[in-house]
Amino acid sequence: MSKLRTLCLFPQFLFRNRTPVCLLLLTILLAASPALAVQFDVEGTKVDLGGYIKLLVNYDDKTVDAGPYVGDILSAYDAPLDNASDDTKDSNLRMTARESRLFVKTKTDTGSGILKTHFEGDFYGGADNVSRTWSGNETFRIRHAYGDYASGPYELLAGQTWSNFMDLAAGVPSMDIAGDPGFCFVRQAQIKLQYNLRPGHYIAFSAENPDRGLTANGPPPTGTLFLNAGDSDEKVPDFILKYFFANKMFTLSPRVLLRQFNLHSTADNDEGGEAWAYGVALSASVKAGIARFVVSGMYGEGVGRYGGLGNVGGAGLTTDNDVETVGFQSINGGLTLTLTPKVKWSIGAGWAQNDKDDYDGSNPVLTEYVTETAIGYHTMVQYQVTPAFDWAIGVTKFERENMAGTDGDITRWQMYFKYAF
Repeated sequence: MSKLRTLCLFPQFLFRNRTPVCLLLLTILLAASPALAVQFDVEGTKVDLGGYIKLLVNYDDKTVDAGPYVGDILSAYDAPLDNASDDTKDSNLRMTARESRLFVKTKTDTGSGILKTHFEGDFYGGADNVSRTWSGNETFRIRHAYGDYASGPYELLAGQTWSNFMDLAAGVPSMDIAGDPGFCFVRQAQIKLQYNLRPGHYIAFSAENPDRGLTANGPPPTGTLFLNAGDSDEKVPDFILKYFFANKMFTLSPRVLLRQFNLHSTADNDEGGEAWAYGVALSASVKAGIARFVVSGMYGEGVGRYGGLGNVGGAGLTTDNDVETVGFQSINGGLTLTLTPKVKWSIGAGWAQNDKDDYDGSNPVLTEYVTETAIGYHTMVQYQVTPAFDWAIGVTKFERENMAGTDGDITRWQMYFKYAF
């Protein structure tokens, strides 16, 4: 009788405790699922929920108080300069989990085509001076938010995601999201039309959000990058044309960028004008046995903000209030070795340069505080402990020299623990 009573009360127990029971079942499913994400159907729409939790440990040989994330993300342009106010020999340890991410993806067969959506965010939003005294609070921000409709060989994408000027296939794995200088790293709102010649082989044209780029990176005078930055009015999107080819061993991608600057004097709106700028990029990767090689290069006028976390705003006003674009060039490369099914070793390097003629020419637009040359190189070992958990350790070295000839460097030792779900 007691067994019968227990069986009768069990459904009531489940109903009263449905929330913790559902959480328990969800935990069991996540632990057992090789896909590392929750997948379910809602009226013909496939939905994926997932993300990861990542703890990043950074140990710098110098203290970094510059940059948009005060050291949580480090680029070559944040390296402290010798004999400058930002130079300190004190080492510094920082630990953060703000790269942790959440995503929601959907896929719907509409009958006439496939509709996909992707929403993803991390916690690199908000102010850069958040106190960690009692809690490491950070603000959620949008990384990707777009829809993609594919019908036959055509795809139409609208929303925010990686710029069409990027080629992720030519990237080298790195410990954090900054990477080496010069590699194109831009995520922005856009409208993109893509024609798929076959899987992994396409042509894409996009109109993307225009942005003048960095004009300052700190309080004046050291943060003033232009002699006369002026005011910027964005009137025309950035236009990008991309070709991408891939097979099992090789990828190749040339890209072309066309953009416009509309600048005028802060004191007088009638002083200034417009100028067109351009950029070209070429990247490739080759896989041979356990090795994968990548190389990429970029060249142009006014494309500094596309060169890896931004370098300098693409244009400024001369002393005569004429719009002058800034020349930029870069090259990146690297190697990844798959040593075992669970262990990978990567090494990468990058070099980027702003044209010094825009500083010491007959009609300059840049100040001495602008970085002329930036160099970065890094290496890391990644161990995939389980499909849901990986661990990595590595080191990054950044060097830079500004237009006045002052140089500086920084070395960062890194380690992370990453749990996917």
